[in-house]
Amino acid sequence: MSKQAGSTAWDFVQKVVAERRSTRAFLDAPVAKEEIQDILDKAQRAPSGGNLQPWKVHVVIGCVKERLEQKLRATYEDRSYQEEDQYNYYPDNLPDEFSRRREYAGEQLYKALGINRRDVQARRALQADNYGFFGAPAGLIFTIPKILAQGSWLDMGIFVGNVMLLAEAKGLATCPQASFISYHKIIRNFLNFGKDELLVCGMAIGYADQNHPLNAFRSPRRSVTDFITFHDQEERLQPLSSQLAEHISRNPCKVAFRSDGKPVSYAELGVDISAARGYLKTKSPKGSSIALSRPNSREFLSFFMAAVSLGRCVKVFDPYWPDIKRNKAKFLSKPDMLIDQTVSFAGFEDNVEEQSERIDVPFYAGFTSGSTGEPKGFVRSQRSWLESFRCDTEEFGLNAGDVIAAPGQFAHSLPLYAVLRALYEGATALFYTSFHPGRILDDLERNAVSVIYAVPTQLQAFVDHAGDGKTFTSVRLVLSSGAKCPDPLRKELRRTFPEATFAEFYGSSELSYITVAKENEDPPEGSVGRAFGQVKIDILDMAGQKVQAGVVGQICVQSPYRFIGYEGGTGEAGEEAFLTGDIGYLDESGYLYITGRRDRMIAVSARNIFPEEVERCLQTHPHVIRAAVFGVKDRKRGNRLVAVVELDNAGLTAATLRTHCAKSLSAYTIPSRFYHLEDWPLTLSGKIDFPKVKTRLEKQELQELS
Repeated sequence: MSKQAGSTAWDFVQKVVAERRSTRAFLDAPVAKEEIQDILDKAQRAPSGGNLQPWKVHVVIGCVKERLEQKLRATYEDRSYQEEDQYNYYPDNLPDEFSRRREYAGEQLYKALGINRRDVQARRALQADNYGFFGAPAGLIFTIPKILAQGSWLDMGIFVGNVMLLAEAKGLATCPQASFISYHKIIRNFLNFGKDELLVCGMAIGYADQNHPLNAFRSPRRSVTDFITFHDQEERLQPLSSQLAEHISRNPCKVAFRSDGKPVSYAELGVDISAARGYLKTKSPKGSSIALSRPNSREFLSFFMAAVSLGRCVKVFDPYWPDIKRNKAKFLSKPDMLIDQTVSFAGFEDNVEEQSERIDVPFYAGFTSGSTGEPKGFVRSQRSWLESFRCDTEEFGLNAGDVIAAPGQFAHSLPLYAVLRALYEGATALFYTSFHPGRILDDLERNAVSVIYAVPTQLQAFVDHAGDGKTFTSVRLVLSSGAKCPDPLRKELRRTFPEATFAEFYGSSELSYITVAKENEDPPEGSVGRAFGQVKIDILDMAGQKVQAGVVGQICVQSPYRFIGYEGGTGEAGEEAFLTGDIGYLDESGYLYITGRRDRMIAVSARNIFPEEVERCLQTHPHVIRAAVFGVKDRKRGNRLVAVVELDNAGLTAATLRTHCAKSLSAYTIPSRFYHLEDWPLTLSGKIDFPKVKTRLEKQELQELS
């Protein structure tokens, strides 16, 4: 076929495919038997495994069709008649995604006719029209030999599809009808075909009544991105707003997210976003920034996505900050608008004139040190997250079929990232206003959650609440970040989520993911993993020169996931390479090891000690849950080391802990004193709040171990 001929054929075929629909109202105009025979003859060019050609077609027209219709309608009205379907068209427990899609299509069909949801009589009358072939002059009954297997059913489906497309090309309309499988015995006896034939479906065929309201209805189709995955990873990055608009348009009835268990469909989210856009355009000028200081909610996501689609930068404040910290964040970031109370945006109208597709400008600002110290704002472009989306699709195979749980607060970037990641993929997200491990675990089971984004403290709460006997087999991925996951917890996770692959990230607010340690890749003990995606890691000495593998130095990162800069002129992202503030080394295989934080380094007798090394050692003791090590001023040594620990054994002594440390630490790095703390203060991201622990230590509020 020539290029020109191919182009013409494409234009015609794609038009036929696009215009085909299930027609439910036909004109009283006959269709010649020769036309039907011609369609069926051409349709049999459908591919057939082993050339079995499993299809059989019974064509009913004229008075024979009328008698069959009368018999079927009478049987339908006789509610005492019972007959098992020829086969199960739907499974007994249709998953929620498909159930909502089917319900939405039904609702739209009845809406086209003005039939109320509770009008059972009108609905039954419409259902009864099935058995009159919707007024079509001809009906087709498709059968297949019972003995054949699934492969022949695939062939049969292609054949039936060919029939509908060829009819469309001839100017005829069709409607495939599975409803006949409920009366297969009556149809078999009437048409006199054998018990070895299985009735697959029927089909009405004729000329469409274009003026009937039923034929104005077209069931929606999903976005192609909802069911297709390209594996070249070279496609153009699609902005968040346009990607979400595709899912809303193509897959409106699917659950976009559940907020504390309450489902919101993509269509409902689309309505909310549209109204929120109208509100924001009324209240704020183009190019302005919006500060959101609200708990996790449907409202939060609607405003966030509305602002993003308008090209506004969204600055996410922690709604639980005290006034002094909120005022500091406002002073630094200077938002044009602050939303810190419940806002009703219902009734606001949107238009599509104001839209942003730019992905290299600020779209989101988050804040570190939200519950300790001064809030420090970091600004991101969409590109930084979209590049990360692309990479974690490759790493973890995230797809539209996933149900992704994000138990944290949106004021911390990980849960917000996880929920937006789910919406971008066309998947379903679960999030919560507060953290109740038992309630969330029930939700994981109820909704067949497949992916969990969490921090170690949340994961520990899950395994503690689940206990020894409870498992969650739907979970295929547990993704952890924010802090190193202790070895005992990883073992407990294998018990609670036996089918899941565990992976943890090392990263920062400025750089997002830096490394990933995937359990199924068997990363070396003590490492934080290999470089994530396109990240490049170097170790530099204090003069800024690269050092060899195994040599400790400053961790320097080049990454496409990096931020733009800081809020309030407190510094910019600078050159392409970025110092994380951590000290560590790379091994020969490229795995990264963290020695400590440069800003936590403690000088003891002219030796530089990284407290993280001591904390890791203490946490290897089977009865130590948490540990924090500090330097206390000492006139002789400059500083002396003390440790604060959380224990699950009240009888553990300081001497026992010193003996444990002596097995792997130098004498000068062993803490001189040990203190016990039970109610540990944590940051919003689930990390130990070191300044608050140290304050309690300095105020002598902690019990010293003997």
